[in-house]
Amino acid sequence: MKKQKDLVYENKIVNVCDKVIEYGIYVLVFFVPLIFSYSSFSIYELTKLTFMQIITLILFFTLIIKITTEEKIVCNLNLLNFPIFIFAFILLISTIFSINPTISILGCYWRFQGLSTFLAYIILYVIIITNFKKRERIEKVILIAISSCFIVSTYGILRYFGIDFFEGMGDILKGRQAYSTFGNPNYLASYLCMIIPLTFSLFILNSSKYVKILFGTFLIVFYICLILTFSRSGWVSSLISSFFVLLLVGRKVIFQNKIYLLSLLIILFITTMVFSKCKSIIAGESISPGERAISIKNIRYPSIEQRLRIWDRTLYILRNHILIGTGLDTFEYVFHKYGNFEFQKFQYKISKGREIYIDRAHNEVLDISVSLGIFGLFVYLWVTIILFKKIIKEISKGKDNYKLSIGLISAVLSILIQNQFNFHTVTTAMLFWLFIGMNISLISHVGNFREKKLPIINKIKSPIYFSSVLIFLLISSLFIRYFIGDCYYYRGYLCGKKRLFDDASPFFKKAVKLSPMQEFYQVGLGKVYFVKAKQEQDLRRKKYLLDKSIEEYNKAKHLNPLNFFVYYELGRIHLHYAEKIEGTKLDNAIASFKHSLNLYPYNISCLFELGVGYLEGGMWDEAISIYREIITLFPNDAKYHINLAYAYSKKGLMRDVEKELLKAREIDPTNKKVEEELEKLKSLN
Repeated sequence: MKKQKDLVYENKIVNVCDKVIEYGIYVLVFFVPLIFSYSSFSIYELTKLTFMQIITLILFFTLIIKITTEEKIVCNLNLLNFPIFIFAFILLISTIFSINPTISILGCYWRFQGLSTFLAYIILYVIIITNFKKRERIEKVILIAISSCFIVSTYGILRYFGIDFFEGMGDILKGRQAYSTFGNPNYLASYLCMIIPLTFSLFILNSSKYVKILFGTFLIVFYICLILTFSRSGWVSSLISSFFVLLLVGRKVIFQNKIYLLSLLIILFITTMVFSKCKSIIAGESISPGERAISIKNIRYPSIEQRLRIWDRTLYILRNHILIGTGLDTFEYVFHKYGNFEFQKFQYKISKGREIYIDRAHNEVLDISVSLGIFGLFVYLWVTIILFKKIIKEISKGKDNYKLSIGLISAVLSILIQNQFNFHTVTTAMLFWLFIGMNISLISHVGNFREKKLPIINKIKSPIYFSSVLIFLLISSLFIRYFIGDCYYYRGYLCGKKRLFDDASPFFKKAVKLSPMQEFYQVGLGKVYFVKAKQEQDLRRKKYLLDKSIEEYNKAKHLNPLNFFVYYELGRIHLHYAEKIEGTKLDNAIASFKHSLNLYPYNISCLFELGVGYLEGGMWDEAISIYREIITLFPNDAKYHINLAYAYSKKGLMRDVEKELLKAREIDPTNKKVEEELEKLKSLN
């Protein structure tokens, strides 16, 4: 028997753990959408991820301490447990057999949706279904989410009109698109489309006139911000999910609130008229929200046609990776290999010759299919169908407790629609899993909860407490090191922009030391060495710097053998080596360019450099073939025609030389080099 004093002490520990878990969820829901840092290179996503992971770790080990203290575990037995367990198992299997397990664990840079991130989402789901049994707690989460969104939306509107409180970014991005604390208008729209139906449901279902006015005000602010994102998928998903709310609340409730709904509709209509005059610069063109909305029906609109072409090429990936996929967050490293000539030609057409790297299918069904295979897609659909079927069934019973479920399930529907044209971010994915958990908690009955006694824990409590603290410190230090490494990388990047390469090197070295598994930082360090080498006049020093650059890029290649950019940069380094120091390096340059093109066929930058390598090696026929291919892809760049003219001149094909030089002059009339070559050609004739 435990002493009364011990029981009181343990109850205090359990109560503290309960409060930590409760307020930890509140902190996540409020701060993750808001937080960003100009100290790191990944200003938005990595900052949000690091914060979420550390808070999630705190909640997880607090739960472990609570279970240990109570000597029991509480389970919420529901229909989603088994499919979510299977989904977690598929995530693990897909990561083990990934084309790059390291990336699948950490996530690719910029997106960070690896296994470690998904485990955090699943932990949050488990915490919600086991610790948020009370309706009051879920109400607080929803109200905090709406409050946070109000701040985000207000800031997004201010930023659009050039009013910013950080780094003077407002003047630079004034009149573009609202992006607020997300860094991307589509990311912001994804977040808004989750909160809008949630707020709309509370606006309808609340009986207080003043509360209705408050939620109506929130909705108007969210709506203005959503307009200013110029995100068509955000508009569509918000509209459909709002109609879904009306469908779930029923005719009776709609009729009871007809005055409020009509008033809101009129205000939103006026708001639309006012803000329809706003303009955004998208793909180099000035466009209004109305023009943007009308473009939805035009499948030849650049961004719409691009998505359709991406989906088409993604289907080819599935044919070769149908069972377990390529692994989490590896889409970028497999997609470009399947891009055909027509796809790449279209890409260069809409980007005016710039490289566009595709790292998502912009369709969640295809993304999951590529990452996790057909089994992962099946479980994803299984979870979705069970969730909606169960929630709608419970809502139809009309119990007061299920009023909150209407908004939550509509928010889930909204992001599911949005993600068929975009993809999850850290914020939306976190909210997605939290909202699923809250839906399950709301429909869970007393009979769903089971307690399992764990008497064996009594003998090992102290080791569990100690190891929990130790493991938390260890894992959280890894997340913090990664973030600090990114901050050092950013400082190095800023020095590089100012051409202070000697100052940049130490920062990049610190970034690599803190995050040795991130090839992105190795590439940054290698690039600094390469730029310094190109500026160096002393051949011995130049050779040293080139060797150091090659060493760093080889490390990056070892971390990610599928990164076509690393091979491209290695080719450029070897080419410079061959031109300035050692001619035998030309073979290495050509081999690196070919390897890069094997991973990313029709990469115009790599084709161009390979052509330069052929010219250096006197391989005129190969150079002619390469530059003809480049010009077929993108004919509107003078330098491609100039290089082709040079290759023709070495073959003695003077008519072809003149033709290419005239074309180069047509593209760039100010190019003096072209005029000089044409004058030489005339004198020869």
